[in-house]
Amino acid sequence: MVAAETLGATTVICSDKTGTITEGEMKVAEIYTEGDGEEKELTLKIAMLASDARVENPQDNFTDWRLTGDPTEKALIVAALEAGLSGDYLKKEKMLLDEIPFESVNKFMAHLYDGKIGLAGAKAAMKENLIFMKGAPEKILASSERFLKDGHEKKLDPEESRRLRGVYEDFSKRGLRLLAVGYKLAEGRRTKFLEIAEPLSGLTLVGFIGLKDPIRQNVKESLELVRKAGVKVIMITGDNKLTAKTIAEELGFSVALSNILEGEELERMSDEELKRRVQDILIYARVSPSDKLRIVTALKNKGEIVAMTGDGVNDAPAIKRADIGVAVGSASEVTKEVSDMIILDNNFKTIVTAIEEGRGIFDNIKKVVLYLLSDSFSEVFLIVASLLAGFPLPILPAQILWINLVEDSLPSFALAFEPKEKEAMNEPPRKADAPLFDAEMKSVVFAVSVISVIMLLALFYWAMQIYDDISYVRTLVFAGLGINTLFYVFALKSLRKSVFHMDFFSNKYLLAAVGIGLVMLALPLYVPFLQNVLRVQPLGVAEWGIISGIGVVSVLAIEVIKWTFRKMRVETILKS
Repeated sequence: MVAAETLGATTVICSDKTGTITEGEMKVAEIYTEGDGEEKELTLKIAMLASDARVENPQDNFTDWRLTGDPTEKALIVAALEAGLSGDYLKKEKMLLDEIPFESVNKFMAHLYDGKIGLAGAKAAMKENLIFMKGAPEKILASSERFLKDGHEKKLDPEESRRLRGVYEDFSKRGLRLLAVGYKLAEGRRTKFLEIAEPLSGLTLVGFIGLKDPIRQNVKESLELVRKAGVKVIMITGDNKLTAKTIAEELGFSVALSNILEGEELERMSDEELKRRVQDILIYARVSPSDKLRIVTALKNKGEIVAMTGDGVNDAPAIKRADIGVAVGSASEVTKEVSDMIILDNNFKTIVTAIEEGRGIFDNIKKVVLYLLSDSFSEVFLIVASLLAGFPLPILPAQILWINLVEDSLPSFALAFEPKEKEAMNEPPRKADAPLFDAEMKSVVFAVSVISVIMLLALFYWAMQIYDDISYVRTLVFAGLGINTLFYVFALKSLRKSVFHMDFFSNKYLLAAVGIGLVMLALPLYVPFLQNVLRVQPLGVAEWGIISGIGVVSVLAIEVIKWTFRKMRVETILKS
């Protein structure tokens, strides 16, 4: 509940794209090579073999294989299997000699294989061992000296390099995640990368693979809702900036290239420079987990309340640093341990729902506190005013306890179950240092207390002139104070709406609580035993009408204050 309440005050959400904004179900959408036959087969073969994904049950038919690993890696294996390369996968474990695992800083992975695993077609087996490399297109292209075209290796000159860069940039502009694959003949029969001089340079580029991760349903609507709520959404992705920009525009982001920051540029920035620019950035592309920590820190230093999503072990520091760390259901145990909240369905919409829920929780806390304080201050002011005026006590301690403990307890509990208001998501987040007991609450408490005291003291004075029995006069004040609280609790159901525009039946618990409260107020007036305990007497219909009028006046006073602050909120929103 504490996490949800804090999430309601969130001003910035830093969200991973894959698996949260998108479905996390990668599929190979397109393969680009400089040839139609062997090159595409080799592209998939390298992508499959230079992979960390694993098959849990390789002994079964390949159509029944269960894959584990990163969604991108699994998508590549599925595409390779569909192309009929299952036999090559079965050779993988036996022929793999060494590997350089993927790291977000390096943006590639490389695997060293026995040359018997071969390339494709006529090069089905090689005398030299083979290095297969897969990674970001710009990384593979920069490491390549040749490219494969129609089965032959061609020199990769600057002109061809620019042309191929234009190819993958066109793919990126269509919102595809791009990977490039290449190979290199190892020197002799070396079996370790450490034995090879410059193992990651002098590659032969084979092709590009474009993967598509569908955007989750309702995410665009959720983003629009959260923007209306004054919450800034920052998308963090491992894609390049062109892919990220295309996807962001599909989601309704109004984004220019100046609003996108890539990991390499971020690494060159000092913390002070990042702090100056951080509020202009909507998308972080090609970032590493350590970059996420710097992003969260910079945002917090600008006074933002930050929610951060993540799943990997390396995301844990950023999630812990954020005001609200949100782990997805597939996150590592370390990440879940340091997070404040876990969303089991990995869906961005769930985060938005949690924000709405958090604002509803905070609203209901305010309503309960407001109700209890209005009641308590009315009683205190009533006693103090009567003493200053030289009157006898208008209400006895036992009567006050009855109102507070018996009559008002259930309505205060019921206010906690008030349904959240949709209008809460049309307002900006509350400030981090905003007090619970704000100016509006103070005004309501003061108004209710003063008006109640004036009317109850006037009733007390008037009744003292007419009735000789002080016990009967105190009964009028006791009933008046009780009716007053049961009336104005309806005005406190919402500080955004007038009591005349509310749905009175939206909170059935409150209706039941008020009904029970009325019974508990009337009970001591008409049950002889309780009459003696509380020193009260039965009231007639006329007296009930008088004290009901006190409740109506209190409700009207609250409505005037609500209208004033509602008008001020609208003006503030329009200005912002």
